[in-house]
Amino acid sequence: MHSPSSSSLSCPPVRGAFALLGLLSLPVGCVDGGKPDSGGDTGAGSGGGDAPLIDPTLDECLPVAAESLAGVISTPMEHAGELLTPFFAPADRLSGLLTFTLVSPRSDDDLVTMGLTLEHPELSTFQIELDVGPGEDVVLAGVAAPGEELVMGLAEWGRGLPGPEEPYTAEARWTWTEYDDCYEPNNTAAEARHVPTGAEHSAWMVSTLGESDEPVDWYRFTIAEDSVVSLSMAFPETIPMWVELFAGDRSEQDRLFTSSFSEVPGEFAWTSDGPLPAGTYSLRFAPFIGLAVYDTPLRSEAPHLYERYTFRVDASPAR
Repeated sequence: MHSPSSSSLSCPPVRGAFALLGLLSLPVGCVDGGKPDSGGDTGAGSGGGDAPLIDPTLDECLPVAAESLAGVISTPMEHAGELLTPFFAPADRLSGLLTFTLVSPRSDDDLVTMGLTLEHPELSTFQIELDVGPGEDVVLAGVAAPGEELVMGLAEWGRGLPGPEEPYTAEARWTWTEYDDCYEPNNTAAEARHVPTGAEHSAWMVSTLGESDEPVDWYRFTIAEDSVVSLSMAFPETIPMWVELFAGDRSEQDRLFTSSFSEVPGEFAWTSDGPLPAGTYSLRFAPFIGLAVYDTPLRSEAPHLYERYTFRVDASPAR
């Protein structure tokens, strides 16, 4: 996921998140709330060497203050009318989820068929959701990176019928919720955030819409003595994960393990064949598939828009 260049919040450094529907705060997605290090490479590697080890309990989660934006668009509507409204995600925030929900009218006859559209400027198609009868809410959802534009559309589609005799007011509400990912920015090996072993951590993978989106998350962890290392993950089934492990701190050299596809949907588990030397290691997580398949503006039931992935690293000393 992409990160903002600045922050105006009080937590140091704080990145806000806008909570969905009702301006509720999202939970912070980190464990143990540790303070970040100075950001420099300690030089600790898989073999330890003469460089001092990073504290294995260091958690570089940077707390995120959750906030939200919300609004309503409405317009007098005649048969086959339409309203398009641009939405610009705040430039000084993390990526966030935009949801767009039809409020009025809801179809109760054949004279009014309302629909929503959500368009990304870089995509050649945009998602359409029609209200063809009472039931579940009509909702579209998509992810916007900092400063990115999405276009919300509210429209009526005729079905060969005369339509209402008088204009009426059509209305839809929207909310934008910033992802509270406390390990961002961690899009490159040089930005890998340190996590403690023996605890569960969580984050968001989807960062924006568009065909050029290549979300990658990097982490690092330290074992104080030679240990058997295991990794377990859980993630939305719509984003099978690609997992790689590297020896060394914030470095792509010396790849130890790679998994191109998780065998069990939504889950991944791996254990080293034997003890790994004391030192710091780097993890790289990325979707196995191109997210353009899933990142065109989506309906609200798309689980990867609403669910985090979680992971845990455990180390058992070889004694």
